[in-house]
Parts: sequence; structure tokens; C-alpha cells
Amino acid sequence: MTPNKKPEDRSGYQKDSRIWKLLEIKRKTDDRGRIFTNEIYYDKEIAVYVSDTDQELEMCEHYYLLPYSLYKEVRKTKFKDEVGEPLKVQKNGNIYTTYKNKYVKIFTKEG
Repeated sequence: MTPNKKPEDRSGYQKDSRIWKLLEIKRKTDDRGRIFTNEIYYDKEIAVYVSDTDQELEMCEHYYLLPYSLYKEVRKTKFKDEVGEPLKVQKNGNIYTTYKNKYVKIFTKEG
């Protein structure tokens, strides 16, 4: 595998660590589906993944590996014209999901 090529494993999500920064939070969504990040992430591009287990992420070269069997990417589902769009951090620092009491991995796009 050449250094500039993505890993060929297609059994999960992959996030390039040169572009996406993993937020160092050890939290779960609450019983309403909320997770507090911080107000500084308001209006930044984020990616949210949920899991039933608190699992450390594996790295392959410079990619975070998130296996489909453990992680599910969370996107908007409430409003018809926004279905499938990435979630957003609200002005108060909260992210709202429909997943309650799940472990989360949150990435923010650098740059």
C-alpha cells in the first residue's frame, strides 16, 4: 500500500486524521439523545458516530477505523429537506441525536 492511498478495508467508516480531529470527550448521549461538546464547535463541520460499547479507535496509517459492526454514523432525520445532512453543534454546545444512552465518537473538520 502506498502512503497516499486509503486503506482498502471496506468493512467500516474511515476518517483521515490529517483532515478530521477526534474530540477527546468520554461521554454518552443522555436519555434525551443530547451530547454536550462545547460552544467553540458551533458552526464547524462535524461527524458523529454512536456505539453500544465504549471502544478505543484503531488507526491504520493516518486513518481512524470505525467498523460497521460497532459504529453507526448519525445524520439528520427530522426534516424532509435535511435528511442525510451532517448534524450540527447548537449555539449552546449541544448536539441533538435520536440515539439515547449511546457512546459517541465526534470528529471536527480541520481547516
